[in-house]
Amino acid sequence: MMTRLIINVPSRAPRALFETQDQIHNLLIYAMGAHGYHPPEKQPAAWGFGVISQPVSVNGPRRLRRIQQIIVGSSHPDTANALAHLTPDRLVEPSQVPGAGLDLREATIRPDDPWIPTDVLAVRPISPIRVLEHRDGANGSTALLTLGEAWETALNRTMTRRLGRTVQLHVIPDDLYVREQQGQLVARRAVKRDREGRPVILPGLEFPFILIGSPEDLRDAWVNGLGAGTGMGFGCLTI
Repeated sequence: MMTRLIINVPSRAPRALFETQDQIHNLLIYAMGAHGYHPPEKQPAAWGFGVISQPVSVNGPRRLRRIQQIIVGSSHPDTANALAHLTPDRLVEPSQVPGAGLDLREATIRPDDPWIPTDVLAVRPISPIRVLEHRDGANGSTALLTLGEAWETALNRTMTRRLGRTVQLHVIPDDLYVREQQGQLVARRAVKRDREGRPVILPGLEFPFILIGSPEDLRDAWVNGLGAGTGMGFGCLTI
């Protein structure tokens, strides 16, 4: 079973502003929880999302964005089933402060177009793709921010761990886009706030590319997201 949904948020929605992507993560976890989803402990996310948004001008240092669309999907049976039963009335971010948090109950939800099996897919990321190099010691892991064999090897290692089976994907970057950007492909997203209230910003790579692999591997990358951090809004793909 697989489910990939498009959540469209009307511009009139009064509480569709967010600052960090954990707000969207919390909203989706709450909504899926109503249909039996429980986040696994110490396991990589079996789902992923991406958000399309636009910046909002506000006075002060905060950088707010207005949600226009959320894409969320999973090929994990239990998670996909929870997503398949998602309803707009649950799209509220839990908050201890009345009137605070995201409220997307005016949104509409529809299934994405059916997946057509293929072994070649031309895509672009909605959000940066995070590929991590694991290291011994206190730092644990660090993001790889240069394309190449090491990046692709780490990507496949990440997808293999996430999906619980061997994954072998090959990424062919759009050479014209890379040259136009002069190789500057790093993009960043604020994922949460630290104890001092400052945004925690994580990097990844964002560029159009051709993805080659088995139909099963491409389907799971398309539905669940590509790379690490998909449950925090990284690696969501579109065509």
